[in-house]
Amino acid sequence: MGLNDRISSLEGGDGQNERPQRLQLDREMSFDEQLDAVDALLDNLESRLDALEERAFGVAGEETQAAQRPQPEPEPARAEVSTPPTLGSSELAKQLAQYVESRAEVYGIPTSGKIPTRTLGEVTADFEGDDAALSIRDDDYGTKFEAVRIGDRDSWEILTDELNDTERTTLADLPQEPEEYVERANGKAVVRSLGVLAGHEFRKEDGGGVRWTDRIDGKTSDTFEFEISPRADGGRTVTGTRPGSGETVLQATVRDGKTRVTQSDIPTPVVDRLDEQAKGALKRRKERQHSRTQNRQSESER
Repeated sequence: MGLNDRISSLEGGDGQNERPQRLQLDREMSFDEQLDAVDALLDNLESRLDALEERAFGVAGEETQAAQRPQPEPEPARAEVSTPPTLGSSELAKQLAQYVESRAEVYGIPTSGKIPTRTLGEVTADFEGDDAALSIRDDDYGTKFEAVRIGDRDSWEILTDELNDTERTTLADLPQEPEEYVERANGKAVVRSLGVLAGHEFRKEDGGGVRWTDRIDGKTSDTFEFEISPRADGGRTVTGTRPGSGETVLQATVRDGKTRVTQSDIPTPVVDRLDEQAKGALKRRKERQHSRTQNRQSESER
């Protein structure tokens, strides 16, 4: 069954006319039991509201009746997202320096400074002409990598290298050019935004699908479909296409909360609009949760 058949349209869905659950309270209930019943109803209504928001903002999930379609086997890791080769200490220093310089060019910021990262710890860079010093440290371990170069951009002296294999692989895979940095950042932003707007599709054991419609001034600008496939390692492969042409615009893998992007051809303005939708959805959810907390506190004080 193709992705088109697996994704529900914004207008369709058997649950569209489903009546919301009614609140039923028994006079014999204790006050805490009544609060629990109210919370359960609010949870149900919030889930329905999230689904309606997804439709309103152009995000449609696949049909939830998974039993109606065959269950695909988890796919093995694909060649295009294979682990990059592990490099020696000097090569890793070059990779890190090039990454820092590309990042600085993209954001128009100085190359010297501190860069917090989720996977490596805190990267500190100090550039002065062709001279440079790099270090990586985290609060738990301390300094685990230090390198300096004097004059020769290709000659690095390694002072400390206590990186583990995962960290070395991460360094070897860092983007090396500004264009590559932007491509990776855009791809991660798309996956992150989809996780906010349709996170349940990532949690389905047999995979999920998302259709997102980009709109400008209320008019449809472009449409993208994202297929979320299970991997043998427990992660997910996210493949984005334009349904009209079938052009692949995104290839990424997600595992243990980390996203690796190998292709992202979605224009930056489009990514920004998707990101804004995700931020808006998060804000509304936080406001609803805050309101519920306040209401419960008020009920408890009565």
